Amino acid sequence: MKYFLFGMFFLVARVTFSTEDLVSVRKALEASVTNSKTADEFYKSVKLIESGKPIIIGFKAMSELILCKHVINPISKLSHFQKGKDLLEKAIAIESENSELRFYRYCTQLNVPGILNYSSNLKEDKKFLFNYIETQASNPKKDLDLYNRIKKFLLTNKHATKEDKQKLIALK
Repeated sequence: MKYFLFGMFFLVARVTFSTEDLVSVRKALEASVTNSKTADEFYKSVKLIESGKPIIIGFKAMSELILCKHVINPISKLSHFQKGKDLLEKAIAIESENSELRFYRYCTQLNVPGILNYSSNLKEDKKFLFNYIETQASNPKKDLDLYNRIKKFLLTNKHATKEDKQKLIALK
């Protein structure tokens, strides 16, 4: 796994990204959610990347937020949460129309405990993501992986309404 992550972040650190590069990073990010060792490797790898690109800031944010799930110490959890939240908001402030960043915020806000008071963008982000899916459904998709990830999440998350599901299923 270490070689995979090293190779993945070599690709991410490049000036330009291809969709394949982003797919690799997204897969590692997704694996980090359920595997604490992978989450730690993801966090350490992302931390080394020097870039002001919003997507890199977003990956750093998600590495912090995912660590919250795996660390035991409540103070560490809160520290990682706050760093991740701040980084994610910074990335979105730089590039507010970035569907991937908005997707990460939406996923995070749906899954954090209410006591953390991080849910103020749920309706806005959900509307934004549905608009993204509707727009991309009728056009050639420049990032099919991201489109599929967002659509799948919107269809399967526990907060998806029957109306949401019907709307998404109608888009083929």
